[in-house]
Amino acid sequence: MMDATPAAGDGGTGGTAAGMADFLVAPMEAAGDDGAVAATGDRLGTFALAAPPDPACGFPTDIGFRVVPNTGTVPPDQEALKTAIDSTLTSLRIILPPDSDDPAVTRRFGEYFNRIYSAARVGLVTPAYPEVARPDLQAVREEIVYREGPAIVNGYLKRLGTRAFLHVFAALLVHVAALIVEQIGRGLLEPFDLHNLPLMWAGAMIGAWLSVGASRRAPTLEDLARMREDSLDADMRLLFVGLLTLVVGLVLLTDLIVITVGTFDGGRIEDSWMIALLVGAFCGLGEKAMSSRIVQQAQSMFGGGGGSAGAGAGVDGGAPVSRPATAARDAARETGAASGR
Repeated sequence: MMDATPAAGDGGTGGTAAGMADFLVAPMEAAGDDGAVAATGDRLGTFALAAPPDPACGFPTDIGFRVVPNTGTVPPDQEALKTAIDSTLTSLRIILPPDSDDPAVTRRFGEYFNRIYSAARVGLVTPAYPEVARPDLQAVREEIVYREGPAIVNGYLKRLGTRAFLHVFAALLVHVAALIVEQIGRGLLEPFDLHNLPLMWAGAMIGAWLSVGASRRAPTLEDLARMREDSLDADMRLLFVGLLTLVVGLVLLTDLIVITVGTFDGGRIEDSWMIALLVGAFCGLGEKAMSSRIVQQAQSMFGGGGGSAGAGAGVDGGAPVSRPATAARDAARETGAASGR
């Protein structure tokens, strides 16, 4: 069990800031010999540590690393441990802001910080045992995910779901308004034929929310930090997904990409509200793959590459679908429109 934990009166956050700062100095820096060390060999630590109090909150929130003179090149295992500690502290400060007004948040931050600092002392300061510090640091990371993860994930889902619902409601209003205008205009807007695109937007909002909740991969510490940051920009994420979905809708309507699976035809988004909603939901569920696919398609069109394999053709059980399939679909649309008139 590591005993290099910083002094703390209450879970690592109590006591005076000055007393904590005095303790949070590695022995090499406190010795007054400019970091010279007597130990040699495999256990030589190449770093000296310091954790002065942050003026914003009065207690340490970061660890300062200094390479000790005359210790040679930093060993790869110590360099990797230092990088992991830096990454862990960065995520911890996002997940549990040390300047929070909630005493419980600062108390838990202090608990984790003390253990991270202890791992740094054991793995980087002479005598250095990085092979011991690595699993200790990993245990801290796993505990943060286990204790803080559910609240962060659930909070993110609630915030994203609330914003997604508002986007869905707005999209449905736009869809209804487009239908009313089309009826009042007596076909004046028929050439545009875009009244189902808002339904694609609504489906994309639902899919984007489901993509977070349906993920089976356990979140990492970095995932939790990203969720904490992204929760403040939920509208930006939904706007990004929605605009990409509209691009996909226009691509399907212009037959730049034809998607057919069995009897399903992605280009019929203007003939069926269910298809529009379903395609939008798939776009939201696969937002990351969708964005890279659109970029590849644009590069193939304007980069002189001669076009992508999916352009102008669809996929029907893995086999390309010829252009006559698209022509038949267009003929069916025209027949249906004529019969309607």
